[in-house]
Amino acid sequence: MLIKDKVKELINLGYDMDVIGEVLGISDTQVAFIKKQIDNNSKENKIQKPREKSKLQILRKRYNAAYHTKNPDSREEGHVLIPEEISEISAHIDTIESKMQEILNMTCKDKNDVQRQRYKVSSMLKLFSDIDNIDLPIDLLQRVYSIFPTDQLHKVMDIHAKDGIERKQGHYIIKYANAIGKQIEKTDDLEKLEKLFKTFSSIFGKSNYAVSTIRSKILKKIQTIKLSKVEGVLRQSEDKASAVVSMLMDPEVDIDTINQKVAEAADEYYENRMKVVNETDVNQRTAAVQAPTKEGSIRQIRFYILNEIRNGSSFVDNADFMLQRMQGISIDKNVAIHSLMESFIKDKKYDEAMKFAEGAYGRSCNVVDRNSFKTYKKRIQYLEVADLIMKGINARERSIEDENKYYEMIQRGIEQAKLDPRLIILGKTEDGHKSITYADIAEIVKPSIERE
Repeated sequence: MLIKDKVKELINLGYDMDVIGEVLGISDTQVAFIKKQIDNNSKENKIQKPREKSKLQILRKRYNAAYHTKNPDSREEGHVLIPEEISEISAHIDTIESKMQEILNMTCKDKNDVQRQRYKVSSMLKLFSDIDNIDLPIDLLQRVYSIFPTDQLHKVMDIHAKDGIERKQGHYIIKYANAIGKQIEKTDDLEKLEKLFKTFSSIFGKSNYAVSTIRSKILKKIQTIKLSKVEGVLRQSEDKASAVVSMLMDPEVDIDTINQKVAEAADEYYENRMKVVNETDVNQRTAAVQAPTKEGSIRQIRFYILNEIRNGSSFVDNADFMLQRMQGISIDKNVAIHSLMESFIKDKKYDEAMKFAEGAYGRSCNVVDRNSFKTYKKRIQYLEVADLIMKGINARERSIEDENKYYEMIQRGIEQAKLDPRLIILGKTEDGHKSITYADIAEIVKPSIERE
């Protein structure tokens, strides 16, 4: 037997290093050297066995990756630019301004001039990439916004170049409007808000949806501050609607009494809304603050009632009775069914929802009713499968065999119901910017082996 093998045998038997040296008649240094060789050979001879991943484990891994995906166009909030950064950005904006002026000063007499202008526009627009995703302060955004002279864009002859400038202008209109929107959130000073509204309107007018949204936001906050005393009165209408829902649930209360209560609540709502209108400046009235009508007031009370039912969870045992009662106070049957179905779905009571829908629609010969039933059935199938998938993703890891069986059960459910993986919504990304669908995590799921 070789000395190396003898050392290995004695090590395996548990002998100390100095004892091995004495037994074999070799120095401790030799024993240590041989032991090192044995250890190195053991490491080399170890084969790292690949661990097979179940299909459900792959889904789980891909879902977690999708969940933590961040919007590439967003930056982390909370970073405040330091003076050096502001100075650097300001100089960069100077460069863009000069490039824009060069473009506007160009004369385009022939095709070559147009091509040169197109190149200059392309080069200028690339400069924006350095500041596009920075949370600029409002004064710098105002400067960037002023770079785009709308009244002189006719000087840009190439239609593609002009489109590029207008798209970039639209991007900064939204950024500027949103920056003003953030200022709105930070102040309750009525005078400052009214000044902000005047400035905002003079700059933007009603140029696009984002601007209109911010404009409405300023108006709403102005109205909220001015009419805070009246808002408490308006909330009473919602409380009255909640009382009506309680009456609807009570079989002892007759429908005429409930209709009378609805009429009283509508009258009170009408009077309170008129107070809001009369206390609001004519120039600051939005669509939400216009003189109400008697019919509109009744519809609003019904809306509050439907909202109470949608958000409630007390109708599982008496949904058919509630449907009949809601129709008794002139709520459209389909609207009533929708509110009750939303109540079931909110609580994930899918079997009860389908049983109710089948009773409400299933026996109808009306094409609209039948289509509504099919729509709810399909929607609930999507929700059930999504819940099933998330249950598997959130569960503890089990044996590969069990997890693959669970995955195959999901696949069978999708195939049998003929569901589109792109419409199976599993949730949203961590920052909420995007929905995660089954297609996002299942499209490359294949039998695979991955190393640890």
